[in-house]
Amino acid sequence: MNVCLDCRHLFEVSKHYTETHGLETPPYEKWNGCPSCGGAYDEAHECSCCPDYIVGEYVETVNGDKICENCYVIKRVGE
Repeated sequence: MNVCLDCRHLFEVSKHYTETHGLETPPYEKWNGCPSCGGAYDEAHECSCCPDYIVGEYVETVNGDKICENCYVIKRVGE
């Protein structure tokens, strides 16, 4: 799963874009982007504790579990 860094849309497959900038012949600008807005994207991880996808900060445990910021609380000893 991927998340758009501009509009936060979650998607599986990016869309290929070509921008000609009004030119009749190449070189054209080509990129893969968010299918909703064309923006840049990054991989989104599925939280190991809930069904949500992680699009921000998370904790990764020693065994590789990824836990979203809503599923953990940082505490000090004695709290």
